[in-house]
Amino acid sequence: MTSPVHHVTFDCHDAHALGTFWAAALGGRLSDDDQPGDPEALVTYPGGTPLLFVTVDDATTVKNRVHLA
Repeated sequence: MTSPVHHVTFDCHDAHALGTFWAAALGGRLSDDDQPGDPEALVTYPGGTPLLFVTVDDATTVKNRVHLA
């Protein structure tokens, strides 16, 4: 049995700012629905798994958190 990866999720302090950076870095784009201040930002780019950035209040204490969903 296989399970597809729909996106890779990153916890961060500012989803829109980080999503904007990675969209530019990867030659992709943010979802049309994403606006500054939104709690989530979805980045799609050619040939890659979409990246979902989610704003959280928690500080990184040990390592970066990445969740496959």
